[in-house]
Amino acid sequence: MIKSIVIEKLFGQFDYRLNFYMSGITIITGPNGFGKSTILKIIESIEEKDLYEISRFSFSKLEIELNNGDLLRIEKGDNQLIVNEIVLKIPNKRVLENLEKRRELPFIERISPRDYIDLRDNTLLTYEEVREMRLQFEHERNIADRLVYFNIDKAKEAKSSQSQYKDLNNFLIRFRKELGPIKFIKEQRLLRKEIDDEDTGYFSRKREIAIEVINEIPKKIKEEIKNVVLRYSEVSSQLDSTFPKRLFNTTTGISQEDYLKELGDIFVRQEKIQDYKLLNELKYSSAEYTESYSQALRVYLQDTKQKLEVFDDLINRLDLFTEIINSKLNFKKIIISNENGLTVIKDDGTELDTSKLSSGEQQIIVLYYELIFGVKDKLTLLIDEPEISLHVAWQRELLKDFKKIIEMKNEELSLIVATHAPQVIDNNWDLVIDLGEQYD
Repeated sequence: MIKSIVIEKLFGQFDYRLNFYMSGITIITGPNGFGKSTILKIIESIEEKDLYEISRFSFSKLEIELNNGDLLRIEKGDNQLIVNEIVLKIPNKRVLENLEKRRELPFIERISPRDYIDLRDNTLLTYEEVREMRLQFEHERNIADRLVYFNIDKAKEAKSSQSQYKDLNNFLIRFRKELGPIKFIKEQRLLRKEIDDEDTGYFSRKREIAIEVINEIPKKIKEEIKNVVLRYSEVSSQLDSTFPKRLFNTTTGISQEDYLKELGDIFVRQEKIQDYKLLNELKYSSAEYTESYSQALRVYLQDTKQKLEVFDDLINRLDLFTEIINSKLNFKKIIISNENGLTVIKDDGTELDTSKLSSGEQQIIVLYYELIFGVKDKLTLLIDEPEISLHVAWQRELLKDFKKIIEMKNEELSLIVATHAPQVIDNNWDLVIDLGEQYD
């Protein structure tokens, strides 16, 4: 993960050094125009894009140090980048795009199950010929960066050494692996743009469509529940099929005290599952304790607990999600169920379409869904202006909520938040990097 970033002459003007926490929350604040959002975009580009995209930002020097000591140093020159002292020529965008197309073989179009056409010269190709072409370019896909690939390609043409570029490529692969995944929650969260292929026969044309993100969340939660229920079914089937064998091999029983304790834990789990309507029917029941059946009861309770534990992580996330959202909504609340995913219910019992919520209500549902459900692995999460459309009272609760989410995820989540709202910072100035103060 990122330890520090040094930027010189951002926008030709600002020099910054930013030191980040290994886990937890870092807040970047400062006046408008000082580069808060741009810094987040640069961090995103390090992991998700490439050196060419980084070169398009306005700076003279950039240094990114990771917690393991790896250092990426980038200096900008005239039509070139100097990356860890290796000079990379920068082509114009069209040349780079054409090179990228060549790597991806977009000039190949399928016209029947085993026939293709090369759109460059309208040559007909067989499946076997296309397969050979793909294999020919397969090694090039191991190049981690378009700009590195361009310079390797130019070195091939000039019959000069490619070793320095390949060494840089290997460094970038390792650097991005050590950096870890990065996800950027941008200021525009309510709409998502998507490229749609409109089928017109043999050919298709692309068009950009806007998706209301709030309307996707009920389906996504429903899918989350479905996947966990499937896992529950798999675990149940596996345990049920081996139950007789394990029962006959069990020589140790369970005490009445432990039986009642385990049974209480199972009832708590059952109630949570029923509260969220995750299963249509739950058939587990208790039996009166007798010592003669203690061995069978022990195996039965162990199996029941193992089956229900499948729901633990989902329930923890649902508990935190509903707690945060319902503490903020007025005259309505969200309900989670297997059948509908997420439903908004007004105090009079009527259902409210999610798209009819206010922009602030939509913002908190979308934001906290991303934080609680959209983040699966250990990563660095970038959040730009989380305060957008939120009431001042909600802004003051953001960091408290973020800390709860980090605690739930066992601190495997690192947040970098860009904001200029003092209400978001509240009393957490120990977490703040103030760009305005650095520049002064």
